[in-house]
Amino acid sequence: MSILTELQKGLPATPTQETIENRTQLQSQLNEELEYWQGKTEIDPEVFDRLKTYWDYVNFGDSWSPSGTPWSSAFVSYALRGQGFPKKASHWQYIEEIIKSPVSSWKAYNLDKSSGTILQVGDVLIKPRDGYYATHGDIVARIADGKAVLIGGNLGNTAKVTKRIDVDTNNRAMVSLSPYKIILKKKGRPAQLLLVPVLGLVGLVLYLQGKK
Repeated sequence: MSILTELQKGLPATPTQETIENRTQLQSQLNEELEYWQGKTEIDPEVFDRLKTYWDYVNFGDSWSPSGTPWSSAFVSYALRGQGFPKKASHWQYIEEIIKSPVSSWKAYNLDKSSGTILQVGDVLIKPRDGYYATHGDIVARIADGKAVLIGGNLGNTAKVTKRIDVDTNNRAMVSLSPYKIILKKKGRPAQLLLVPVLGLVGLVLYLQGKK
């Protein structure tokens, strides 16, 4: 039994259509984080300041050690800074906040109900580990050449690419996303994208009416 089983209850399946936003800046941010860790592990003295940045970001305080305190959730929170993502030291905590907060700019979906999920840069996929509260989240860092590339922290004492998922030309997963149970997606803004053309159309109608 995992807390993910409880958090999944009532969550909808992933959307069958989705607005694919330009997330070039976020992709660059995620890849820079991954590149930082190349050739480094959590016990290297030079990464202490980076780990401290993660823990300070989630307001964890000083009660941590480089190899004694799991930092994968703090990594996810920091890597998604500027995206309205919760600042949490545990994966289940940011899922819970997103589910319970009506003003969250993120939404949670149940992958057990979903098939052909559309993946976007910044999506967070969460799977269970041994223990009720033990969970792990990976981030979609980039999508290229028919692959969605996931990265995660605190894996093998470093941050690295964790999985490559086959996707079609619409970024739809072509394989099962198991063992991941929940996916977190930043909400799109279709209404805002339509706002300018709609207002332009209204203005044109009013203008033509005035010319009569």
